[in-house]
Amino acid sequence: MAISYENIKKAINKNTKAIVLVHALGFNGINDKIIELAKEHDLLLIEDCCEAHGATYKNQRVGSFADMSCFSFYFGHHMTTIEGGMVCTNNKEIYELARMFRSHGMTREASQETHNKYAKPDVNPLFTFAVPGYNMRSSELNAVLGLTQLPRLNSNIEVRCNNLKTWLDNLDSNLYITQYTDEGSSNFALPLLLKEDIMSEVCKILEEEKVEYRLGTAGGGNQVRQPYLQNFKYKVIGKLNNSNYIHDYGLYIGNHTDLTEEQIINLCKKLNNV
Repeated sequence: MAISYENIKKAINKNTKAIVLVHALGFNGINDKIIELAKEHDLLLIEDCCEAHGATYKNQRVGSFADMSCFSFYFGHHMTTIEGGMVCTNNKEIYELARMFRSHGMTREASQETHNKYAKPDVNPLFTFAVPGYNMRSSELNAVLGLTQLPRLNSNIEVRCNNLKTWLDNLDSNLYITQYTDEGSSNFALPLLLKEDIMSEVCKILEEEKVEYRLGTAGGGNQVRQPYLQNFKYKVIGKLNNSNYIHDYGLYIGNHTDLTEEQIINLCKKLNNV
């Protein structure tokens, strides 16, 4: 459920600065070979854990392997502050830059050492802008919402993972892909990947059952086929067969802690009769 070591290795050239690894839909995407590849080429390794709170690799939480990682607190994720998220790092320089980038680029958000580094006698020390920053600061209300959810995060993840097991155990493996490497998963959504071109019938059933879904899974499928990317120079390694298949035959079904086993099984029965 993530970019492979082989494809990352093929994509690296002299201009490569970093590897961004996405733990899609709560499935762990990292391994030792990817970690070593980043070190071998002196590249920053960035883990995108926006859909993978609590997921693990070798009993260690994802987001703790890379130089930096990001977590989303969007309302549909494992926990929410309505909007916003979090960046994690053990690197002091990245930490200082992140604090400045999130708050207009001002040095007063960083340490005294960083503040002194950019100080100028003709610039107000309270309004010294070191980097072209943004206004991405969370509010106290957002923080309260997040903190109140932390105590039940692990139990919610356990419920979501049980929902996934029920989902995959009851879907017809002749019609849908049901084999996933779920070790260390902290499930985020119920994947529905079709083996046959039955998309219109499946969508009709979901709509009749008032089940919301997304085509191409959570992020709009193959990003190369999205219009925004046409304005940027990019390089593609391989034919993106898996991405295209998910784009055309993949659906994303929301997973929530309030879902019951009965509801999941009943939906699976209807989908199996397509």
